[in-house]
Amino acid sequence: MSMLLPTLARRWATDGLPLSTHYLPAGRSGIMQAYDSIVAAVLQGAAEAPFGVDIPRVPGAAAEFLTVLVSRWRSERRRATRRRSTSPVDEAIAQFEATALNGEVTIDFTDTGPVPTFTYRSPIGDLPLVRASSSVLEVAPLSVYLRGHVGEGDLLIIEEPEAHLHPANQRRMARLLAALIRAGVFVLITTHSDYLVEQLRALRMAGELPADERAEVLDETPEAYLRGDELGIYLFDGAYDDAGEFVGSTARELPWRVTDDDEPGYYEQVDQALYDELTTLERRITAKD
Repeated sequence: MSMLLPTLARRWATDGLPLSTHYLPAGRSGIMQAYDSIVAAVLQGAAEAPFGVDIPRVPGAAAEFLTVLVSRWRSERRRATRRRSTSPVDEAIAQFEATALNGEVTIDFTDTGPVPTFTYRSPIGDLPLVRASSSVLEVAPLSVYLRGHVGEGDLLIIEEPEAHLHPANQRRMARLLAALIRAGVFVLITTHSDYLVEQLRALRMAGELPADERAEVLDETPEAYLRGDELGIYLFDGAYDDAGEFVGSTARELPWRVTDDDEPGYYEQVDQALYDELTTLERRITAKD
């Protein structure tokens, strides 16, 4: 399933292309776990390789992702002694970290070597990022990447932002995405999470309410809502011929507002299939007793 901004192309045609495009690939926790080793190996290989010998490169999106992390470390180090302003994106990230992680992800400036170090700081102590949980490792790139790097008019593409997150934190992730949109960031994600989709739908519904009523419902994140054409939901499904052979994919737009008259969606079908299987098994076990 993919969340798209349906008027993205029209807005770009009117207002121009996004200032910058940022891509966070899937498997971020794995990249972060191997971060020190990957960067150190590349740097060592570059230093020791004979002239004219190509250095193996990290492929595709992972290479770009690591490049951005290193550049973020360098810029943060240069600005460490300066007074920094806080943008709406920074505020949204800080709030998400506080509620979803009960802590924050920081860049360690005490490391004087060529490889930056990331730390997870929590009320019960600090941990090197590589020793933190998979949920922290998934969120860490968002924290490092977005702060001071993504701003109004930019396009942010995230694969599976819900990966490794508890359902409650998947809902918080949806609110973070909405807050980024409120800050003027174009957001494009792919997801398999029903929690994320339904929370985004709820935030779109909240956009129909007056500000005071919206604040009562959304509580700690009254700024995380969606309006008008700021949310597009598209379901991608397989297409098969009469012989049952896969022939491609189809995409259809899903409504942002669900009513009792709507046909069951994809996830409801999965839920129903699982329920039917469980009840069938229960009946057969009971019949043997």
